Amino acid sequence: MNKSDFIAELKFLTTEKSGRKSYAQSGYRPDIEFENYPEYWTCGQQTYIKTDFVLPGETVNAEIGILSTKYFAKRLYKNMKFKFCEGSRTIGFGKILEILNTDLKCEPKVDHKTINLNLYPIDIIDRIKLDYKQ
Repeated sequence: MNKSDFIAELKFLTTEKSGRKSYAQSGYRPDIEFENYPEYWTCGQQTYIKTDFVLPGETVNAEIGILSTKYFAKRLYKNMKFKFCEGSRTIGFGKILEILNTDLKCEPKVDHKTINLNLYPIDIIDRIKLDYKQ
C-alpha cells in the first residue's frame, strides 16, 4: 500500500482497556470499521506523523491508506469516526481530519447518516439496475 487516503487522529487504548500490550510501528495495518458500516471492515495502513511508533494509551495523527477504496467511494467525510482492531479486539478509535483521496470524499450536501453500504445507497441500486438491465 503506497498511498494515503486520509489523515486521522488515532487514540490507542491502554493495555488495561484491551489495547495493545506493546507499541505499534508506522506501517501497522489493523482492521478498520467506520461508523455507519457495522458489518463492512477494511484494512488500513497507518503511517504516523512526526513519530515512528505509538505506545498504548497515546494519541497520534497518521496518514492512512485503506484497501477496498471502491466500496468507500463518496462515503467518507471529515470528522467521521472509526475504530481499529486486531481481530475482534478493539485497540483504538479514530477520527478523520482530512480526506486526501478525493474519490472517497462524500458529496457536500449528502446527509452522512444516509450513507451506509448495508442499506444500499442510491448509487449501488443504480449500479445493480444497470448490471441487470432493469
